[in-house]
Amino acid sequence: MFRKPNIYTIHFMHTEKTMGCTSNKMALTTISEDEKRLVKDSWNIFVSRGNFSDTGSHMYKVLLHENPHLKSLFAFMNVNGAPFDSPMFKSHVRNVFTVIGDAVSHIDDLDSLSPILKDLGVKHQGYGAKREYLEPVGNALLCAIEKQLEEDFTKEVHSAWRTFFAVMSYSFAQGLDENNGNDG
Repeated sequence: MFRKPNIYTIHFMHTEKTMGCTSNKMALTTISEDEKRLVKDSWNIFVSRGNFSDTGSHMYKVLLHENPHLKSLFAFMNVNGAPFDSPMFKSHVRNVFTVIGDAVSHIDDLDSLSPILKDLGVKHQGYGAKREYLEPVGNALLCAIEKQLEEDFTKEVHSAWRTFFAVMSYSFAQGLDENNGNDG
């Protein structure tokens, strides 16, 4: 585990466009105080633009459109008819975005956030999640935030969110790797 005091590392480097949204690849970095402020401020805007089941649903639509092989990981995809309209889907989206909101609220205390995300990674390991799924999930999250923020989704906000997602991913990935013999 690469760790500096109060700073976790990994972030996206390579940029490309997918379904009209900017996506990136992972590499090492740190999160600055300015990036933390941008994440918190933009999250407040995101939250003000609707409920999570509506604002966050775009994340899963992008994720599963671009990565159809991941559909089998989500029980709501087994719903007859329109899975994205199912109560199961809306509940899942609300839960995920509530966790993201909790992470944002802990952004100034990353040491307390790390074990929570690691435990979440352990839990998702049981669902079949893998480390390589984090990049498409992060890209889809950024796409959902970009869609809601519109003109407020600046280059700086994008950079801050990709860095923050990388911070979250680092701890989450440690949980995914637990009991697999990987050292993260």
